[in-house]
Amino acid sequence: MFHDYIDNIDYSIFPSKEYAVYGKTLSDKNLYLGSPKYSIELDADSICKKYGLKKEAKKAIMIYPDARYYPAKVNLDFLYTALKEEGYEIIVKTRGKNPIHNKQYRGDHYFLDESWHPHTSMELMKIVDLVVTHESSSAIKEAVFFNKPFLDMDVHLINKHRPIVRDVFRFFYDYDFYKKISGDMSIDDIRKAISDLKQKNYDEQFADATKKYLVKNDNVCQNIIKTAYELDGKK
Repeated sequence: MFHDYIDNIDYSIFPSKEYAVYGKTLSDKNLYLGSPKYSIELDADSICKKYGLKKEAKKAIMIYPDARYYPAKVNLDFLYTALKEEGYEIIVKTRGKNPIHNKQYRGDHYFLDESWHPHTSMELMKIVDLVVTHESSSAIKEAVFFNKPFLDMDVHLINKHRPIVRDVFRFFYDYDFYKKISGDMSIDDIRKAISDLKQKNYDEQFADATKKYLVKNDNVCQNIIKTAYELDGKK
């Protein structure tokens, strides 16, 4: 919606310039100051207690695709089976406006929007070992921020006007910390993708991606406020 509002505002804050470049939203009004969304301390013990989860269990979070606009092309039964056979508890997260009616796909734990700040997805992503997301979800940013390797589900994009994340967030797909899951994969194929992600260390790649494309420090909020005062003083 950038092009609908940019003429009516003074400034727009972006996590980094790359978001504007790849999203084709470059403007003199853009301020590349980072996102206050990530300026928060999250405690794993507190999160597990809040959501009734066992800290020691191996967990995967499924960011469930909206079946109305981008249903999964992958075989979800195969995907869930592969995760279970690899020893994961499956945490399923979807939005309150997009509940999952088929209970077999709600996993071992099922959450809607329990919290807004910090958001439920961020809290849960902090404590899991693996993220399962898809090209229409911006949860890829959080996966990278929390250094979580992810499976990227192929989805069918019904809404032709919405850009896909692989285009908008192309820079995150230049790394190796994800595996694409397609509809022609067997359970064993998916298990191999999961195993490959588990066996490799992506710390350096996550650090590089975070440094380049996400501002990960405690000064984001202060810098936004400082910049706002400075800009206001120039008027």
